[in-house]
Amino acid sequence: MNKIKISAILIILAIIFFPLKIALADIILQGEENAIQTASLFLIPEKSSFLNPDYITLNLIVSPENAEINAVSAYLSFDTSKLQLVSTNKNNSFCSFFVSENINNDLGRYDLTCATLGNSASTTSEVISLTFQKLETGWTKLNILDNSQVLAHNGLGTNILGSSEIHNILLVK
Repeated sequence: MNKIKISAILIILAIIFFPLKIALADIILQGEENAIQTASLFLIPEKSSFLNPDYITLNLIVSPENAEINAVSAYLSFDTSKLQLVSTNKNNSFCSFFVSENINNDLGRYDLTCATLGNSASTTSEVISLTFQKLETGWTKLNILDNSQVLAHNGLGTNILGSSEIHNILLVK
């Protein structure tokens, strides 16, 4: 008889507290989604004019804006009549693990997914260094595409990328 009473009490407590647990989890997740869409991806040097170099090196930078991050998926496009991506350098990257990297000079695309294992970054950091060969003079753009992501180190992998930029470059002979 004691087992029946204990079981009944546990069932009643579960019925009372389970909806409360779901409501609290929902409030926490909604607050997290609304509060942390703040990270940005950009290339430096910003809005550049490159006089006469045959090769141009730009750094892809992530700024988590006080959030802890542990992964980046960056998708860039560029004008293949003006630039060709010839190399990348990971030496100064906050990432320690590179999941995928794809250079496609025919389509003018560069795709990268990387992460830091066991740690996180909370300050502005380099993701990768990109070296392009100049093919033609004039204005060109490098676009960080909308499907790029910066993932929070929050156990959920929340995309916190709030902004990415078009990078304008003047190529001069």
